[in-house]
Amino acid sequence: MSSSNPSSQLQEERRTGNIFFAKNRNKVLHLNVGGELIYATRETLTYIPNTILASIFKNDNINQSNLIERDNNGRVFLDFPPILFKHALEQIRRWKNRANRSADQQIKPPSWNVKNEFDEMLRALGLGKYRQNLPIECTNHNVSGDATRRVGSGKGNLCDRDMVGWMRFVDRAGTAVVRKAPTGRCGGLDAGWILGVYPTEPGATTLSTLCYVDEIGYPCSTSKPIRTTHCGDFLVFEIPAPPDCPTRACTEDYTFN
Repeated sequence: MSSSNPSSQLQEERRTGNIFFAKNRNKVLHLNVGGELIYATRETLTYIPNTILASIFKNDNINQSNLIERDNNGRVFLDFPPILFKHALEQIRRWKNRANRSADQQIKPPSWNVKNEFDEMLRALGLGKYRQNLPIECTNHNVSGDATRRVGSGKGNLCDRDMVGWMRFVDRAGTAVVRKAPTGRCGGLDAGWILGVYPTEPGATTLSTLCYVDEIGYPCSTSKPIRTTHCGDFLVFEIPAPPDCPTRACTEDYTFN
């Protein structure tokens, strides 16, 4: 039976003739991450240089540092949620396999709900500059909670002429521009709706057509291009200048799947 002491274990491997494993034990490392045993190659763990993660596993001398926590079996212990660490490690592994170490790469969280915790882990591992950053419109936009633009609202004299630019809809306005021709007028005369799709990944932007239903009910009598950006837990829309007034984009509630 092998000893739990790492040096005794190595001696036992050599004594029993398991030379191949003894010679290659440093290529595949056993890590204790949050109580879960994870296997990874030293090459993957040190692939991104000048990071805390790489320094921990760079060589044996550093591995002996008292600053590095170890479990009772001598394995390096990392106090992170295993699912988050494995998700980050898998992305680094793919970069290594593609020989891509570009600084413009981003290590994306498994879910936007855990992004803050995931980013904290990346910063602790010296990988903070690889965090996923959202486009500027996700922080630099106007906000509207005007209930009169909700789908189903009646006619009015309101217009999007003064709402041009990136917009987030909230509260009584709903959260998204509708994706089917509306029956109401949404506070104007010509009602706008998106012919296209919303982006499905955080940080992604889609280009669609903003169609306007005219007074006689033609679903796309005039149109303008419109961009939509996914900001993690909400959408923002780049509202274009309307073709005429009173014309408004209609909104409704939207829930991410």
